[in-house]
Amino acid sequence: MTKAWIELVITPIGGRCYRIVEEGVLHPGTRNPYARKWMSVRSAREFCKREGLDIQDGPCPLPSASQFDRTSEISAASGA
Repeated sequence: MTKAWIELVITPIGGRCYRIVEEGVLHPGTRNPYARKWMSVRSAREFCKREGLDIQDGPCPLPSASQFDRTSEISAASGA
């Protein structure tokens, strides 16, 4: 099961929604946030259960993938 965290997001106009962040697959040990947002924790949890994600407590402790990680993956794929 892939580890996932549900994080609170405050929008620029002061609204609240929730985002799911899972552990990266292309770059293990990094965070991979979903572009989609949920209006309640309950609906985010239901999505995680449906997708087979293992919900972790607290905020995601993983760093974002760096630009170096992303470009080295592209270079490796292109044979450079």
